[in-house]
Amino acid sequence: MGITSDSVVLNRQDLPGICRTLLDQFGQAVLIEEFLCGREFTTGVVGTGRQAKVMGTMEIIVLADPGKDIYSFENKEGWKDRVQYLLVRGCGPPDPGGGSPGLGCLAGAGMPGRGTD
Repeated sequence: MGITSDSVVLNRQDLPGICRTLLDQFGQAVLIEEFLCGREFTTGVVGTGRQAKVMGTMEIIVLADPGKDIYSFENKEGWKDRVQYLLVRGCGPPDPGGGSPGLGCLAGAGMPGRGTD
């Protein structure tokens, strides 16, 4: 179910076997994408279109993953011992006083600082 610790394939020779396993397991097409290493974020959005509002953004820091450092299904399921979530400042719902930019914070060139700054 979802991304697992086996989802990152390090060489072409392993790819066909892993794809066959996933095809057998899920009975549908397998999505293959290039792995992008780096920081991971998640943003809660409520509503659609012009009524969409950002409820908050968190950085996801994987503390314990057996060798792959990815936000896998296993890490989501056992998050208490494996994952730290840090609130990103300035990415919450718009403040009536103008203090929080809401959706605008995601449109900028860079992400605001971590919640621990």
